[in-house]
Amino acid sequence: ITYWQGHDKTVVEQVLTIAAFTSGPMLGLYLIAVLLPKVNERAALTAFFIGLCVLSFIEVSTWDEWPFAFRWPWPKIYFPWYAVIGSMLTLTLGLLLGVTPLNTGSAATSSAE
Repeated sequence: ITYWQGHDKTVVEQVLTIAAFTSGPMLGLYLIAVLLPKVNERAALTAFFIGLCVLSFIEVSTWDEWPFAFRWPWPKIYFPWYAVIGSMLTLTLGLLLGVTPLNTGSAATSSAE
């Protein structure tokens, strides 16, 4: 499918597009761990998976075969922006999910005290 959909892209561009898919949300996950220590792993992983799903929608919905009603309404995004969008989206979702009931749990509590 990558070859079929990316017939107008070089191999390097296809590989970097795939790398940007994973590196963006992964960077966002790292930033959540460093900048938002009160966010637990359930909220952080939920933000990571939502970031991956949104990036997948952005890429797949620009294909010609995608139904018109569900298409990305703006012009196609160039692949380096996937990392930026993925990391900022994951970080923002982690921040928002950190104040929801999804963040409650006993993962960070210790019974030593």
